Amino acid sequence: MGCIKCHRMTAANFGTTFTCNHCNEKQQASPRCRFDVDLTDHTDTLTASVFGDLAETLLTFTALEAMNYHEENAELPLEKVHQELQSKMFTIQLKPAATRDGGGHQRYTIVYCFEDASSEESANKSANPNVQTCFEEVGNTVPASVAPENQVSSSKVRIRLDTKFDQSEDANDNTSKDEKASISKKAKKN
Repeated sequence: MGCIKCHRMTAANFGTTFTCNHCNEKQQASPRCRFDVDLTDHTDTLTASVFGDLAETLLTFTALEAMNYHEENAELPLEKVHQELQSKMFTIQLKPAATRDGGGHQRYTIVYCFEDASSEESANKSANPNVQTCFEEVGNTVPASVAPENQVSSSKVRIRLDTKFDQSEDANDNTSKDEKASISKKAKKN
């Protein structure tokens, strides 16, 4: 359930009027979709969450329909949806989600998703390891001061999934070294 206005989660029952903790207005609780999906390209698989209208469009049923399946103790027709989605190619924009476990496992949220117009071609080429599926991550923009010959037409920089993972591993290694150095300096002071 979520607030109709700001879409923030609530513990209120369906149709119940409640005061939203986020927008501080009285709203009715409305069903909202949230699903975790596995995104796969030739480099790896990444799990991301998809919410609201985007989830309903991608999974082909509404939050209310999903709630009705749950109330009837019936299983959602996810196997059929999975088979349909598995044969399609998508361009997806992700953003890192806040983690509560101290950064041990990075979570992602799908911000934007559309089916690639050349999905049949891409699906046939996906067996070829030279095909590079790209994921976009929110916040990686090209600076306006870049020289025209170096500018990218899109405002978002495309990053290959494997490159992003390599960068995050390097950052974790550097952070670990910095933390160890800091700990050893503190130990020497004591």
